[in-house]
Amino acid sequence: MRVQLEAGNKARIGPLRLRITQDGTKIVSMQAVVQGVVAKTGGGWTMTVTGPGETLALAPASGVALEDGETYRVTGRIVEDGEQALTLETGKAERVQ
Repeated sequence: MRVQLEAGNKARIGPLRLRITQDGTKIVSMQAVVQGVVAKTGGGWTMTVTGPGETLALAPASGVALEDGETYRVTGRIVEDGEQALTLETGKAERVQ
């Protein structure tokens, strides 16, 4: 199954993932193109997604430079870090003006 959401939607990734897996369905992989504001935290980076306001941990790929408080369009893979936590592993990050 492939789920593709329209740009500008307000769906939150966490609850959507839980809805899909509630009957035992396994998610093989999650790819995303997400836009939002990045923030430097004590333990790394986070991104607050534009629209739904969901905050994801952000793991920039080697060579991806980010600036705290700026808006980026990030392409990457979403991985589970426990029951509720999701991390977006970036493959590419483009600053949005």
